[in-house]
Amino acid sequence: MQKSTKRTLIIVASVMAGMYAITGMLSPGSFSNAETYTLNASEKNVVDAIYRFRTEHPDYTVPDITIDNKPAGNLIESEGRKKERYWYSVYFYYKKENQIVFTLTKPLSKSKTELSFVSINEGLDLGHWKEINHDYSFFENRKIKKTFEERILNEIKLRLQTK
Repeated sequence: MQKSTKRTLIIVASVMAGMYAITGMLSPGSFSNAETYTLNASEKNVVDAIYRFRTEHPDYTVPDITIDNKPAGNLIESEGRKKERYWYSVYFYYKKENQIVFTLTKPLSKSKTELSFVSINEGLDLGHWKEINHDYSFFENRKIKKTFEERILNEIKLRLQTK
């Protein structure tokens, strides 16, 4: 291969890699990698269904957490919508895998709500988050989303139908 062809390929590859990195940084929203699901219900009804599910299945409630291995209370205090935020935060716990699941809800209209599956923290010590659709391989990601849909999303949908 000639020197000029190699140089051109390196320049093109560098430009493409730079554009890819910039595109990722400029993605819309704070949770641009989240897997989103549209539910045909108001946000209030979705949140009510989530809390009914967790009341019926307390194993999905996150136990006390740590930060840098120091006691930090529980995540229930972090749930909900803060005045300055558009999202309603909700956490779930996979006891068998010892993982915390971070989700958000956002109203799309009076009768539609977006539920976003954002990330998973490995263990109860915070700071070990992995983003859905970003930090996992294609096959891991598919498996993780399927587990979420079977364990949590379908249960929320069921409660929305039987409210």
